[in-house]
Amino acid sequence: MNLNSIKNNKENIFIFSLLFLVFFSETILLDTLVPAYILIIIYLLINLSKIKISLFQYVSIIVTIFYFTSVLILSPSSSSALINFKYFFGFIIFLLFFKNFNFKKKHFFICRLILFLICSYTLIESLIINIYPDISLHQEIHTAKFFGFYTRSYGIGGNSTISSLSIIFFYYFIFKFYKKKISFFENIQVLLSIISLFSTSGFLMLFLIIIIENIKFKYINDILKLFIVIFLFLILIYISTHIKGDNFQKISFDYLVLVINDKLYWYKMLFEDKNIENLNQLYSFKKYYLDVLESKDCFKLLYGCQVLDPTPNTSGDFAIKIFIKQNGLMGLFSYLLLITSFFCSKNYLIVAILFLTSLHYGFIFSNVGHFILPLFLIFSLKKYNLESFINAR
Repeated sequence: MNLNSIKNNKENIFIFSLLFLVFFSETILLDTLVPAYILIIIYLLINLSKIKISLFQYVSIIVTIFYFTSVLILSPSSSSALINFKYFFGFIIFLLFFKNFNFKKKHFFICRLILFLICSYTLIESLIINIYPDISLHQEIHTAKFFGFYTRSYGIGGNSTISSLSIIFFYYFIFKFYKKKISFFENIQVLLSIISLFSTSGFLMLFLIIIIENIKFKYINDILKLFIVIFLFLILIYISTHIKGDNFQKISFDYLVLVINDKLYWYKMLFEDKNIENLNQLYSFKKYYLDVLESKDCFKLLYGCQVLDPTPNTSGDFAIKIFIKQNGLMGLFSYLLLITSFFCSKNYLIVAILFLTSLHYGFIFSNVGHFILPLFLIFSLKKYNLESFINAR
């Protein structure tokens, strides 16, 4: 065995270990992202002399450090401030890593293997919690029964929505980045995993990406594909408007409208001080009403609630609201500065979709989200495909 093969083996082991530690960091197997952080820090220290960061990126990191230091000084609880910062800004270390690391064609198999393990875990978990309902596999307990008998799985994200989006975006990255054929079995496994998680956000993102992938008008077949996809989507919307009851909640149009009304209500109450008619029609009126009152009591424009409230706030189903409430304008400015400075790709639409997901649960703030967002910020999918084609020749 020559030196290059030994080096390649070490690199493959590193990539597999990192991906495994990230994607299973919120399962009962690990329940922490610390090992992944340690692995990246070791990699960055070993390659310290090779690290390249632009002036703009330096400035964004310095501004973020200043923001974090200010919060630590002002916050009544340094541990709470650390928890909040890790939750909202934990993607920084992945930005630095991907800025100085390249996925290669030889990593295609490893990515597929991780995807296989993710989907297998999800499907096996769905069987376990439905056959043995008394077994608790995560802190979150699902009590809703869909179709009168099915309990959805939690998945690798410990939350059905986060897990569903993790599978969709990682699959999409593999599909677009490597431009290689993925087997029929793998496609079916991915689809079954998404269905088993039974997440409205997951279903919507899946259809949205399918539509995006078919918006091409170079050939007549592309137009026909787009027409078929849109036609099927309209049929599903029509069916969803006629579905009633909690058993079909996640695919009901009425449920989607109720969730959207919740979000609009929170903003109007907080920023306009207005009451809304038909409050009994809101899905979670009491929860949002109490949250608005608490937000008004603790919210500080520059640094948010974390400089007054000693309790960390890293959960909920309105992630963008939670971010602004906890971090204020300085936190938002620091975050957007980091995103802008490290945005090296041409994946504008997919990045916009990633942020769109956080109108509900905070996928981009989850452990896997910290990995996925920098992935699309830094790796330009179309550019890599062209380079791969040239190298292959």
